Amino acid sequence: MDFALRPARPEDCPGLTTLCLRSKAHWGYDADFMARCRPYLTISETSLGAGWVVLAETGDLPLGTAEVTVAGTVADLDKIFVAPEALGHGIGRALMAWVMDCARAHGATRLEALADPNAVPFYEAMGGQQQGWALSEATPGRRLPRMVIAL
Repeated sequence: MDFALRPARPEDCPGLTTLCLRSKAHWGYDADFMARCRPYLTISETSLGAGWVVLAETGDLPLGTAEVTVAGTVADLDKIFVAPEALGHGIGRALMAWVMDCARAHGATRLEALADPNAVPFYEAMGGQQQGWALSEATPGRRLPRMVIAL
């Protein structure tokens, strides 16, 4: 599958939010859970100003997105999602390479992410290691793996 990466623009935000929600729902979460996740999966113009957001697309069709912020030597992978129909085509790997390059370019030596439990194998394939757990903001009592990648 051919695709290109480019910085997200304000007009991309609604479509990228939809993509994030569809990607998360791919794991079989119910509507109530997805409604609680929506604020955390929204990409807004504020997101574009707070960090760096990239999208993978073919033509005008968004296939994936990633958002990273950097504070000192630590980068936070805020979002990385691939459209369900585009899984397995190297888009996640390309997005992660972009995230790591962006983080390094801005002085980070460590990338951290709170991962969906279903995504742990992806993070491990990208060189990540689980270093503990964190409580989910969207769902009280739910624990999320804290994944760390040395840059």
